[in-house]
Amino acid sequence: MKSKSKNKGLDGKQLTKKNRPQVRPVESEMKNLSYKIILEKETFKFSCSHFTILAPNKAERLHGHNYYLSCEIGVNSVDKDLGFAFDLNTIKPILKQICDELDERIVIAGDSPYLKIKRSKIEVELRFASRRYVFPRNETVVLEISNVTVEELSRWILEKLMKKIKKQSITPKISWIAIGLEESRGQKVIAKLALSHK
Repeated sequence: MKSKSKNKGLDGKQLTKKNRPQVRPVESEMKNLSYKIILEKETFKFSCSHFTILAPNKAERLHGHNYYLSCEIGVNSVDKDLGFAFDLNTIKPILKQICDELDERIVIAGDSPYLKIKRSKIEVELRFASRRYVFPRNETVVLEISNVTVEELSRWILEKLMKKIKKQSITPKISWIAIGLEESRGQKVIAKLALSHK
């Protein structure tokens, strides 16, 4: 005689078609699976000097920060045979190169309406209100930003990264990409860009 205990639920009641738990296939549960890739390498850092403009006639004093860069990438699928979305080595060298371009430099906001910038072969002259600075040309970078803030720097880095990776075949696999920039521990800005693939 067969035991009926095998057909009982955890509550001890007899299982029937009506009260038997429904088991859904794993595939249907995983339809909306997405991935977030985070790149936070020790080499993704740079130190630079700058001042932030606070008002047309007011700005911080020249000072420096140790910046830490991170990159987050959203993907909705991975290659079935390889088990990854794309080779991360297509992005990591670009991030390192951007950090190297800014490292140990004086950063100037080239799009600021409040700055007057003159460049020669050997120096960069900068005027703001009553202030005048002269920096060595090879130690200065003038960026297409309106002010040297974490928001503007993270946007500039993200735009530079996107120009580089658009030349490769990985952008169709990316749903969004973000650059995080930390200027001091506990103070970070993330610039995030959603990509549309039409």
